[in-house]
Amino acid sequence: MIEQGPLFLDLLDYVTLKNESYAFYGEYGAQIDIRTLEVIRGKLPRHAQALVCEWAGHHQSELMEDWELCRIKQIPFSIPPLE
Repeated sequence: MIEQGPLFLDLLDYVTLKNESYAFYGEYGAQIDIRTLEVIRGKLPRHAQALVCEWAGHHQSELMEDWELCRIKQIPFSIPPLE
């Protein structure tokens, strides 16, 4: 899980093994497709969603590599936070 201020991002969906991540901001939460960066379920405040999409856009290839590692039960690499 990555923490950026009050914004939390759980990178991968280990349960269903889909290319999805979960973002949490206060009482809000959203499931985001890491291939398209589209919100699949839930809702985030506009500012939080923009931060998540900006960060994920910069690290999309790393997110996909980490997802692949988790899919084969390997430990994912750390990805730096949004600066």
